[in-house]
Amino acid sequence: MYVYVFEGPEGLRGFATHSDGLDLPATYGQWKLINRLIICEDDDDRPIVRTKECLADLRTYGFHLTRHGQRLSANSAIALEAI
Repeated sequence: MYVYVFEGPEGLRGFATHSDGLDLPATYGQWKLINRLIICEDDDDRPIVRTKECLADLRTYGFHLTRHGQRLSANSAIALEAI
C-alpha cells in the first residue's frame, strides 16, 4: 500500500493513503507532502513510523498521526485540536 507522509506544525507527521492529504485533520493547517512509502502489514517498523500502528489507524480512522515519533491516538488528535 502506498502511504503518503506529510509534515505539520511542531513535529507533527501525518500519514495518509491519498497524496492530496485531504484525509488528514484540517485543524493543523497546511500539511506538506514530504515522502511516499510502500508499507505492507508484515514489514518491519521504520525509523519514522511503526508499521502495524500506522496501517491499523489508516484502516480505522483514515489517517495516522505522530509527534516526534510517538503515535497520537484519535482521542489525542481531538485533544490537540482543542489546544
